[in-house]
Formats: sequence, structure tokens, C-alpha cells
Amino acid sequence: MNPSHAAAAWVSIGQRPLTPTPRLSWTAMPSISSLLSRILPCFKHSPSTTTAHPSGSLAEGPATLAERIVPWRTQNSSADCAASARVQMLNRRTATPVATQELLHAMCLHLALRAKPGPGTSPDFSPAIAQAVSAMTQHDRRVLKRHLEDRKGWLAWARSQLSREGQNPIARKQEVAVETQVERLLASVRKALDSPPPRQQPRGCASATRIGEAEHVHQVLLKAAAEIRTSGHWSGLGADLAPHLITSMPAWPQDLSLRIEDKAGKWHPLEFGRSGLDRVPVTVQLDHVRQHYSPIVDGQPRDVPAKGDCFYESVLRAMRVEDQRALFKGMHFQKGEKGAGMAALIRAMRRQVAEELERQIHLPGGPSDELRAHVAAAR
Repeated sequence: MNPSHAAAAWVSIGQRPLTPTPRLSWTAMPSISSLLSRILPCFKHSPSTTTAHPSGSLAEGPATLAERIVPWRTQNSSADCAASARVQMLNRRTATPVATQELLHAMCLHLALRAKPGPGTSPDFSPAIAQAVSAMTQHDRRVLKRHLEDRKGWLAWARSQLSREGQNPIARKQEVAVETQVERLLASVRKALDSPPPRQQPRGCASATRIGEAEHVHQVLLKAAAEIRTSGHWSGLGADLAPHLITSMPAWPQDLSLRIEDKAGKWHPLEFGRSGLDRVPVTVQLDHVRQHYSPIVDGQPRDVPAKGDCFYESVLRAMRVEDQRALFKGMHFQKGEKGAGMAALIRAMRRQVAEELERQIHLPGGPSDELRAHVAAAR
């Protein structure tokens, strides 16, 4: 199953062992709308008028990163595949937000094209990459920095692209040239990361409205609600939104948060909602290799079936008995009724989460910037 590839909204990520971090909540997390309203326009696909100069730089024209790389992706499919494989490898070690994956893909494509053997020019995406990085919030800059720590890994991957298409021996001069490109690109990104972060603009500002047209956002979110309602369905935007929505549905027990831990211990736990001082969060574990959730009961992971409902079943099984009772009462669910087994419980919970999403869609001011940002990230 695909638990939450946008975990787009997951912002506490890393490649090192867990360290104590302040508790996060949906309301307390840094606003992703500020990030996405700036960085996502850089990835908006639209017809490009980019042309290559003999020097390998890009002509004036499209200002966004995606507009710059689209023609090079289509003309160099092997380099694009190599870049995609590199990002997938990085993503196995951490749940990377979609926008960050796009940025890493652009970096890898830049290096793959620079290392491409044979005649011809190769583009210089580094200015557009640095511009996109500069639009990131301070918190998301820290997320990206963790992907840049393995300098030797970047060098080794870039060197491997030299021999990917050619059969002739690689000259040391070519290796040095590629190594120089790696150093320059990483230095450029680090410099952009160290620049002052953009000011967070107020909710509802013009930059936020650029994330998507209101009607498009409305339709996409309604589709996500339908996905959430569908038993056994765990993909698409509905899967991304479920962890954020579940603790805000009316039936959720009061002063109780949801905590999601990484089985491999390579990224910090995510916490949604807010627990009281004497309350223990409902804790589930996410296995990125199996793409599977498991409940944590008495400090130990327990297994549940991998049938598309593992997130909801894990949340239910990880709850204390008194919290389960409060949830059942809030959902008007009678556990003792005939046929009221786990499948019926999951259907009821899915229905409640979908209704909470629909409630937020139809707020007087429209969907929140956070929901709009998720829609933009899912494009």
C-alpha cells in the first residue's frame, strides 16, 4: 500500500536516528501553505519557450524550474529516468515531501545532463534551483539540508552517469568536470538555504490563491473525500489527508493526539492533534519498505492485514479501551450490534473522516490554505 506519499505535508523528516523534538500538531506545525504558495509555482507544468544557448545556459523566457526542465526531460529520457531512480533511492531513507522530491529531481537531472557523454550542450539549472530553494521556509530548509549531507554519495552517483551511456573509457578530465559540477551545485543550494527565509504572508493572500483555481480545488477535495469513504482504498490525496483529518473529526476523543513513527527510525515522529498532559498519544508505526501501518500496543508493534485499511485499523487497535469507547460513542456506533466487527468500524471511521473533509471544503471562506496546498502538491 501507499501510505502517504505527500506525506506532502509531513514536515519532520531526517536520515539520522531520532532525537528529542518538540511535539508537533496540525495547528502548531509550520504553515505548508507559505512554502507551497511560493515553491509550487516553480513546478507548474506549462508550455515552455526555453531555448538553449551554445554555452549551455538557458535563454530568457520561462521563469519557473519546471518550465525550464520539461523540454530537457522529454528529450533526454534516460537522464530523466536516472534522476527519478536517484530520488526514489533517497526517498527510501526518508518520507520526503513531494515539493522536495521535485527539487531533488531537478538537481539530479542537472547533474545527469552535465555528465552526459557525447557532443552537444547541457543546461545549467542551478540558478532556477537556487531560486526555488530560496522560497522555502526555515523549517523546510532544514529538511532539505539532510539530503545534502552525503557529499560522497552525490559525487559517486554523478560519476556513475559518465559511463551510463558510453562504452569508451572515461578520462580523468571528464571525472573532474563532473565532480566540479557536483561541488558547484551543492554549494549553490547550500548558499540558497542560508539566505533569509521569505516572510510568511497572511492567510488568503494573493500568492496563496495562485495554488489553484477554487473550482479545481473543490472538485479535487470532493474526490479525495470519496476515496476516503471507499473501503480498502489507500492512495491518492485521500490517503495523504487522512492522518491530518482524523484527529479533527467530531468523534475523535478529546485531548488525544495521533503519533506516527518510522519503523526504521530514520525520521522524527509526526504528531497530529494535541494531547493533554496526562494523555498518551495513539501511536502507530509506518514501515516504508512494506508501505504498511502497524499499531503500537504496550510499546510493541502488532500486525494488521495489508488490505488497504491498515491505517484505520492500526489507529483503532492502538487506542486504549476507554478511548475506543469514546470514539464509538462519538460515531454513534454500537460495538455489540450484529455484524459490528472491525470492517464495520473502519467503514464508520472512514465515513467520519470523509465528512470532516467535506465540512472543511464547505467552510464560509472555502477550504483552508493547508488543504489547497495539499491539492497543489498532488498535481
